[in-house]
Amino acid sequence: MSDWKYYNHALVSNTAPHVTPDIGQLKQNWTKLAGGAKPLLARYTDDFDCGKETNWWYVICDTPFNIKNINSKKRNVINNGNKHCDVFIANPIDYENELLSLNNEAQKTYDKTTRQVSSKGDFHNYLEQLQKDDSIEFYVCVLKDTKECAGYAVVRKYASYCVLQSQKAKPSLEKYQTNAALLNYILERYNDRISQGYYICDGERNISHDTHFQDYLEKYFGFRKAYCKLRVIYKTSIRIVVNILYPFRGLLKRFESIKLIHNINGVLKMEECIRENE
Repeated sequence: MSDWKYYNHALVSNTAPHVTPDIGQLKQNWTKLAGGAKPLLARYTDDFDCGKETNWWYVICDTPFNIKNINSKKRNVINNGNKHCDVFIANPIDYENELLSLNNEAQKTYDKTTRQVSSKGDFHNYLEQLQKDDSIEFYVCVLKDTKECAGYAVVRKYASYCVLQSQKAKPSLEKYQTNAALLNYILERYNDRISQGYYICDGERNISHDTHFQDYLEKYFGFRKAYCKLRVIYKTSIRIVVNILYPFRGLLKRFESIKLIHNINGVLKMEECIRENE
């Protein structure tokens, strides 16, 4: 299997966060590695969990979660979620209509540059792909009193770690602490494996939009930042453009609402992180 996959106009690492991809593969035809697409750059990380603070990180949980180890205020939040919610693994197709409504309601709270409201057909195809994937666990959160679908989470399992791939809660029902109920259930399910060296990963630092979810994971559920270093290899033409635009990155931030400029700003932010670590 290739150490690289195509995503959002780039080749990105297809290895575990703690494994540096084979850079030698990039000497091959980039278009071939990208399955026929034409990536503009290749992005990866190395020096995972290096033990010192850097400006790039993954957010992971590698210590078993014990609710007794957090203060009473945080315990109350989680216990409130457990009081009002039931969480279980389910076939996503069985909840298709409710999940579509939940997903689109949640998307409307996102910034316009990252909002992705799904059509019924597209969302059905998405859920069908999840259903057929043996590496996927799909968690559903419902209110105990009304059985209304209040949230869901998608976990992708690997041999030595798993990824919290997606989690959404219905905004109008977040007062029932649905996110807390989902995470508490998932962590309790994985605690034994975590005690044996497994870890849960919520992904890398997010630069495309503001999110407080990773802060929430650290504050309530014992996740931490595993610091590493970001690496980007540009196509020659893209490197020239980045060098030209880099001095104007402050000015370009004023036009963040334009999707193209938003994407350019993301690349310039990565470049800034790389130069700061040099």
